[in-house]
Amino acid sequence: MVIFFFTSLIQEQIWRRPEMEELVMPYLKLRKEESYRKALSFIERQHMKRLCVFRQYEVQKQVTHSLQKRVDNKVQQWENLLVDQEEKRRLLKSEKTKTQDITD
Repeated sequence: MVIFFFTSLIQEQIWRRPEMEELVMPYLKLRKEESYRKALSFIERQHMKRLCVFRQYEVQKQVTHSLQKRVDNKVQQWENLLVDQEEKRRLLKSEKTKTQDITD
């Protein structure tokens, strides 16, 4: 424990010297700039991920909307077709009854 204390005092004296500051400060400055660039690139990547997710969501929303429209159109076509067939049946029945009434 005493050894750690003495070594910390020696290390503190070494770091306080102006020569060490001249040697270490450029390195620390480079590390600080590098960490700043890494932080910026990390933030940029996160923003790009979020933008990509948002674009995928928008595309999925458009696809779903267009598919829903197609399904609605098909349903409408089938409804029209079935309604037309029912009306034709009614007309045929009414015509048959009219012709039967006439013939009777």
